[in-house]
Amino acid sequence: MVQLGLRGDYAPKASLGWMLANLFGILVERGGPQDLDEALIYGRQAVPYVYEAECTWITIDHFSLRMAKLGQWETAARILGWSDAYYQSSNPKRQGSETRAVERRRNFTPCGNCLEARY
Repeated sequence: MVQLGLRGDYAPKASLGWMLANLFGILVERGGPQDLDEALIYGRQAVPYVYEAECTWITIDHFSLRMAKLGQWETAARILGWSDAYYQSSNPKRQGSETRAVERRRNFTPCGNCLEARY
């Protein structure tokens, strides 16, 4: 469906953005090195569509988790801080996958060049 949407044969732009954002989130949650590289491709493709639909926030928590999984702690923390501030000042509630991304991001702690889960 994503490929059909990218060709313009299937979905309106907002729907395509949601599909790409969901695929991005799934790959980040799965989280192997190859998954994280592939996720970035879909995340970058999703942003213009979700931006146009005024819902860029749906991708932010997954970008934070991706950065944490790559060991880029400062960037992950900044993204998570922005996201938390957005959700505290706005009406949207985090959906299931965004909530899981935040919980997983908060359970990571730096450990040299690796990730160590605190659970």
